[in-house]
Amino acid sequence: MESSPVATQSPIDRALNRTLEIAWLAIVLVVCCVMSLRTASAVDPDLWWRLRAGDWIAAHHTVPWQDAFGRYTLGHEWLDYAWLTNWILSATYRIAGLSGVMAFTGLLMLGCITSALVLVSSYISQKLALVLIIFYRVALMPVTTPRPWLFSILLLTLELTVLLRASEGNRPNLLWWLLPILALWANLHIQFVYGLGLIFIFAVAASLPPSWRSADRIKLSAARLWIILALGMGATLANPYGFRIYTVVAQYALDKAGLSAISEMQPFAIAEAADWITISLLCAAVACVARVRNNSALSWLLLLVGCWFGFQKQRDAWFLLLLSITVCARALRDISRPNPPRRLAIVGAVLIAGTLYIAQLRTGSMNVAFLQKETARLYPSQAADFIESNALPDPLFNSFDWGGYIMWRLPGRLVSIDGRSNLYGNDGVSNFLSTLNGASNWRDNPVFQKANTVLINRQSALASLLRLDSGYRLAYEDQLAVVFVRRLGN
Repeated sequence: MESSPVATQSPIDRALNRTLEIAWLAIVLVVCCVMSLRTASAVDPDLWWRLRAGDWIAAHHTVPWQDAFGRYTLGHEWLDYAWLTNWILSATYRIAGLSGVMAFTGLLMLGCITSALVLVSSYISQKLALVLIIFYRVALMPVTTPRPWLFSILLLTLELTVLLRASEGNRPNLLWWLLPILALWANLHIQFVYGLGLIFIFAVAASLPPSWRSADRIKLSAARLWIILALGMGATLANPYGFRIYTVVAQYALDKAGLSAISEMQPFAIAEAADWITISLLCAAVACVARVRNNSALSWLLLLVGCWFGFQKQRDAWFLLLLSITVCARALRDISRPNPPRRLAIVGAVLIAGTLYIAQLRTGSMNVAFLQKETARLYPSQAADFIESNALPDPLFNSFDWGGYIMWRLPGRLVSIDGRSNLYGNDGVSNFLSTLNGASNWRDNPVFQKANTVLINRQSALASLLRLDSGYRLAYEDQLAVVFVRRLGN
């Protein structure tokens, strides 16, 4: 009987191999963290209203059921579907400012990448897994922002790992972990429905004839998966809003206004390098599954569902990405010997990468002063100071992307619109865009007709129109924003 190479190694060689393994993992994870060192990781249009909502939750010790921030939506039903994320962001900002927000983004993304690495390396060699993860990380650049979807990426990766290990190893007890995952997820982000959908896919695949899924290696009975799906739906009700959280799901599913107002809500378009990588990883997954002679219903279902949601909205491309690399790794397991990293190596590499990332935030170029300067460059901080110091009259009409910032910067002011598009509805967002873009009916917007102070981007069509309108006077202007005040009698 031949001894394995590992068994014949000296203690020094084994220690050296462990060190090299930690070093390689740490290098890859450090590179992944460096990709989070950008302005968007801390300064995001949605960040500000989330901070304001988190502050409100902390002050009132409850979650909001009605809107308290919009002038024309005041008192309307508003369920903060990401209340726990917003509370965490608010607490982080109070403790560490924008640097803390950037740490929030980078460390959560580090968790997403590490969990994905553990998942794919259980099927393929560690070197191939690292290459796949690098491409995956680059493709995730558009979602490297302080948003709740970071929790969704992490939790879906953990859920996918649990489902695969339970199904392929015939370990039904692992399925119980899905219940706390879904319960937590329902308080962090509305995309917990993706988690339910993933269980549904596994249950459907397990219910198909064996000839359709010969390569899937699903050993759990379909009944167990259907039962855990029902229990998982019950677990999602463990949130302050109970079953009402599903009304928000329906709102976003039927939302059309966001497609025209928010870039990440638009259909997937191949415009950036990340988009090309997403398409390439999808094609690689399709090619890998196609080369397997046995049928793999689960893989095809995962890819089809990933395409359906990933191509509908740019912000959901991460869903397609995660499923693509998982399907690709599973299809290659017969030709690439799995070599998953040791737990000690993973922990060591994560600690090294996380420590270096935090150190860079404290001493590098992305420090507090830089982030404050970037905030002033992107948002109307000086214009807000002018409105506050001169006590300009309400109501306020503001730009869409600046509504959240004004909500946070001037908490005593009620905004005309902000990033919560589902609250304002299709008509509200459409009317706003018509006015801001200077459409023929730009004056017909009732919200604009009531406004006494207008805060908008100086490059907007509306700004050009108001410069020529005798009913308004230009009160303030800088390189970014303009403020108009309605003249008395108009």
